[in-house]
Amino acid sequence: MTEENVNTNTDEEIRTEQTEESKEETQISDKNEDSQVEKLAKDNEKLKQELDKLRREHLTQEEQKQLELKQKEIEIADREATLRDRENRLHAIQALETAGLCNAEITSADLIPFVMDTNTSGIDRKVKALTSLLEKRAKAEVERIYQSAGRQPYQVSNESSGSGTPIFNKTNIQAQTRAKEIREKYTGGR
Repeated sequence: MTEENVNTNTDEEIRTEQTEESKEETQISDKNEDSQVEKLAKDNEKLKQELDKLRREHLTQEEQKQLELKQKEIEIADREATLRDRENRLHAIQALETAGLCNAEITSADLIPFVMDTNTSGIDRKVKALTSLLEKRAKAEVERIYQSAGRQPYQVSNESSGSGTPIFNKTNIQAQTRAKEIREKYTGGR
């Protein structure tokens, strides 16, 4: 029995050593692959630059001008897109703050991904939709809390020009009035 246990233990130790060695080899090969990929990417970039240089040397002057013009157009389009994006982000921040959706816990940076669009009207439309969605969510949450507590939220009555007083306030006022009457009757108003 003890010989079998010794053989089993040595077999398990050999297996764990082999798996540890294979893990180390895998890590080393991954590092080598990463360094090779980086080296190939650098070489590829250098070759692209040399190819561009050779193409430009063999182009006619008109072709070189057209190529430069295309490159400038691409640069200008990129700049315009960047400026448009910045303007849209600024407009989105202003629209979120105007709508009152930003506070100490939720910043405009948190909400911008939900309202960004290609133009200001699209941003405004998304801000309105987000505002109404959040209002609906808040209203549903309030109703859920009141219903779970077993009572309905206070409804303003239209009978007294829109400003009804809650029932519990009337009860308190009546109790205070009654207490005042009792105090005056027994203590003489002191």
